[in-house]
Amino acid sequence: MSQKTIFANHFLRLEQVTDENGHNRNVVITSDSVALLIYIPAWEKVALVQQSRPAVATRENPAGIIEEALAGRLEGDASVRETMTREAYEETGITVEACDIELLNGGEPLAMSPGLLTEKIYLGFAQVAPYSVTLGTTAYGVSEESEATHRLLIPVLRLKEMFTRGEIQDIKTWALVQWFLIREARKKAV
Repeated sequence: MSQKTIFANHFLRLEQVTDENGHNRNVVITSDSVALLIYIPAWEKVALVQQSRPAVATRENPAGIIEEALAGRLEGDASVRETMTREAYEETGITVEACDIELLNGGEPLAMSPGLLTEKIYLGFAQVAPYSVTLGTTAYGVSEESEATHRLLIPVLRLKEMFTRGEIQDIKTWALVQWFLIREARKKAV
């Protein structure tokens, strides 16, 4: 196989890969990522973020506003859990201790779109006490990254409605919510 760089910036690289049969495919090479679902049992709420995602913009939603689990990219030497704790505070104002994060899928990352992207995502779950939640504001994000997130604290019953009505628009959030709802149903069945 041979590769030729078509485009590159600080965030990604687009490569044209030619296989042994001479077929060309484009591959986006980018860093791996994390996503975390935070649950506040005392309030029976989960934390999601609302933000603009231009890639999902439609005529009905021209700004691409969606609700999703907080997420971010692995950078430098930071571990998966360290990245999750950093992103939790940056995007939601919620303090999560690394030792309180449960990595799903045995801690193994999942391919985001294996036909196109090299990116793999680590999924996590954390429970926090109400004192971990910064009060007084819901607007977060890192301005240097052009990030503007709005923290949402969603009641579990509303989360279940969002899931069953097909209101969740991205795969990482869908997977985390499904895992969480199954977990909660199993706890109630015992």
